[in-house]
Amino acid sequence: MAIACLLLANSLGWAQQRRKVIINQDCSGPGGSNMQTLLLLIQSPEVEVLGITVVSGNQWRDEEVAHTLRLLEIIGRTDIPVVPGAVFPLVRRHEETQLWQRRYGKVAFGGAWDERWWHEAFVIPALPEGRPVTKPLDEDAAHFLIHKVRPTILSF
Repeated sequence: MAIACLLLANSLGWAQQRRKVIINQDCSGPGGSNMQTLLLLIQSPEVEVLGITVVSGNQWRDEEVAHTLRLLEIIGRTDIPVVPGAVFPLVRRHEETQLWQRRYGKVAFGGAWDERWWHEAFVIPALPEGRPVTKPLDEDAAHFLIHKVRPTILSF
């Protein structure tokens, strides 16, 4: 009987463990669909968010980092690190996109290069929700991911 109780208690503890998650996305804001998904994960009792890595997507990386930091300030979760990732796409350049558009017509989605909201990559425009006070982690996203998922001798 004692063994059965111990196994049951152990399995209940296992079932209650929170899933560790690193969110990696472009975080355009304020209040866009990307931010809404962040809120779902951050507020879930089943998830422990270890960090949010941010890359350029709809907007440039630094602007999206600022939106993310400000969102975390607003909801009182500045304990979650925000880590900058890639500024520019790893495969295509702006010039290639322009050439493609001259040949085949306008691209439906241009991301950060879209003429409707284009600005220099390292310029952060005024944010409707205000500028964050919190700073991003002083590490790049690739190294952050490696540090968080690398097994250590203690985990064996």
